[in-house]
Amino acid sequence: KVIEDPRANLQQTLHALLVLELADNGSWELLIKLAEEMGQDKMAQEFRKALENENEHLVHVRQWHEQCVLGEAS
Repeated sequence: KVIEDPRANLQQTLHALLVLELADNGSWELLIKLAEEMGQDKMAQEFRKALENENEHLVHVRQWHEQCVLGEAS
C-alpha cells in the first residue's frame, strides 16, 4: 500500500521496497534449502542464480534508501 500511496514520500517508498527485497531474498534462501533437502541439486543451483540476481537488487535498493535517509537528515 505504501508504494501505491501518492502521499508516501520517496524515503517511505524506498523503505517499503527494501522490506520487500529482504523478504524476497529470504524466500529464495528457503527455496534453496528446500531443494537441497529434497535432493534437487540442479533446481537448487538455479535458485542460487536467482538469489545472486536478487542480491544485486538488494544492494541497489539499500544504497538508494541510505542515500535518501542521509539526504533528508542533512
